[in-house]
Amino acid sequence: MSVRDLARARAELTAHVLFSLRTAIEAVGHNTLRASLTSLGILFGVASVIAMLAIGKGAEQEILEQMKLLGSNNVIVTPILEQKEGKAAEEKDEKASKRFTPGLTALDARSGQRAKGKRQR
Repeated sequence: MSVRDLARARAELTAHVLFSLRTAIEAVGHNTLRASLTSLGILFGVASVIAMLAIGKGAEQEILEQMKLLGSNNVIVTPILEQKEGKAAEEKDEKASKRFTPGLTALDARSGQRAKGKRQR
């Protein structure tokens, strides 16, 4: 391309952008209510997204602070068999084969106290 072609392309692009801008301004001028309601909708939409993100972040921080207050001396008890979803007829057959633990024993409590005593030293 020559310099003359580049100058002509730049002039056409500038004329097109200016025409589009003038048309947009005229359209907004003729439809002020529509333009203002659209702007207001965009404003409220962005504000609500920002507010929801801030609320979520604050709730996350509050939960983490509450978990820190619990400390590291927690006992987590989990079942031996996981519960499964299914039809009632299937559960009826499995009831006889399920095994349950007696729960925590005195030996478990003593071992927990020994572990606590070692941490305090």
